[in-house]
Amino acid sequence: ITGVGWASSEPQNNVFNWYNDPVIAELSIGGIKPIATLNGTPVWASSHPADSVPGAWLPNNIADWEDAVRQSVRHYGPAGLNQVKDWKIWNEPNGLGFWRGTREEFITLLNAAYTTIKQEDPTARVWAPGVVYHENNKNSTGYVNPDAWVDHVIANGQFDVFTIHIYYRDPVEMRDTVRRVRQKLDAAGKQNVPLSVTE
Repeated sequence: ITGVGWASSEPQNNVFNWYNDPVIAELSIGGIKPIATLNGTPVWASSHPADSVPGAWLPNNIADWEDAVRQSVRHYGPAGLNQVKDWKIWNEPNGLGFWRGTREEFITLLNAAYTTIKQEDPTARVWAPGVVYHENNKNSTGYVNPDAWVDHVIANGQFDVFTIHIYYRDPVEMRDTVRRVRQKLDAAGKQNVPLSVTE
């Protein structure tokens, strides 16, 4: 997994800086197919630009996000460098360091990205949401209830691969978490959707 952070790749409106080209090129040369993570709202686009984490909010205008996604796929997808087929939308949205909006707002962001990516590259795969289960934050507001987030994204989101992050010390707890999320997907009729633990 490598980043195509929105705040870094479009630091000003319609001014693009493809800062991660060398990394993605090296991965491609080595035969590694990268999963590119799109996340992080730039200050200029953020609905909360004065917040301590302006990148953790929905943009004022969802069209700005759609355009950033579109330009990223055109740059790295089949119409451009042809190096990326897998796109991960956001990172750990149940963590306040990465997302401070509501679950509903996250679905707006995710589904807009999904539609845009498929318009540009119908064969691309969209990975989401990267909800984190974290040992050190089980009783903290730093990471909001991961199961509630998983349920909401399964019910309302668009994705091709469902992703979670697990930072538990107990391997049995890790195994049980994977099984529980798999059961949630299956119960929602998504038996054919792969589940990937990307961290």
